[in-house]
Amino acid sequence: MIHIDGYDKIKPYGIAIHGAIDGYSRRILWLKAGCSNNNPRYIAKFYIDFVKELRRVPRAIRADAGTENVLTQLNQFMENWNDHRIRRQRQEVIVPSGIPNVLYFQPEIYDSSDFSFPILCNDQTLSELENEHTSDLPVRGCSEDFMHLIGYLSGEEPMQALIPQTLDEAFQNFCTLIYICNGCRI
Repeated sequence: MIHIDGYDKIKPYGIAIHGAIDGYSRRILWLKAGCSNNNPRYIAKFYIDFVKELRRVPRAIRADAGTENVLTQLNQFMENWNDHRIRRQRQEVIVPSGIPNVLYFQPEIYDSSDFSFPILCNDQTLSELENEHTSDLPVRGCSEDFMHLIGYLSGEEPMQALIPQTLDEAFQNFCTLIYICNGCRI
């Protein structure tokens, strides 16, 4: 079983996060940031990418009702989480302790099984499903309006604007944008 959900706490700042986790191993399956975690076509894209990568489908998916459901740091967090040891929990019978990647890829070590199903369709069928039901996130994960704002404020083509390489650079860029948007000049 996988659990999927969106995280809206930083949505007022234009960042919507969506993720999925395996219920048994607690391995993070995806963690994505973009301009929306409510668009079902984006969520479908995350799911189909996951299915295409593993060539298996989960037995069940648990999600909130409704359509609800940077990038370098999210991927780094995901890698760190999936390689760290989870200590013994009170509900040990239900969720074992161990390293999520080992629990996920080698459940037999823990006297468990892989409960997913093999994909019963070919790559062409998956591609057709993907084309019909999914959408890629916008370029750089930003809405078109935001990209126009960047171009307007920077005086550059939005795609030519520098991409921050560190959290500090991203934070500084964010503070600069807030400063400019509040009517001040740098």
